[in-house]
Amino acid sequence: TGAFLAVAWARRTTERRKPAGGLDVATLVTYGIGAALLLLMLTLMGLGLGVDPLSWLAGFLLGGGAAAPRLILLAYWAVLLPVSVYAISGLAQRRLSRTVVRKAYHILAVLLFAPA
Repeated sequence: TGAFLAVAWARRTTERRKPAGGLDVATLVTYGIGAALLLLMLTLMGLGLGVDPLSWLAGFLLGGGAAAPRLILLAYWAVLLPVSVYAISGLAQRRLSRTVVRKAYHILAVLLFAPA
């Protein structure tokens, strides 16, 4: 809730002012909060696992006999997600009914979870 309140406050106080870089203050606050939460999450995971979480993830994906199916599934998801989000956003921009767009997201969910 604190992150939400900080972003809401930043959006209210900026009134669409943008610095020279093109990012408004609310966007910078959002990125800062996201980076802080990511760092906190990695630190807590490291304490809980007893190893560096990024090293553990690399070992999980690349090590052992089951690495090939994991990498194939990861590549499948990496291709499917951007393509489908682009296609579904195109459906939404064409002013189709919400039902059609929602059904497209349901198809995406089936395509993502069926191979796993």
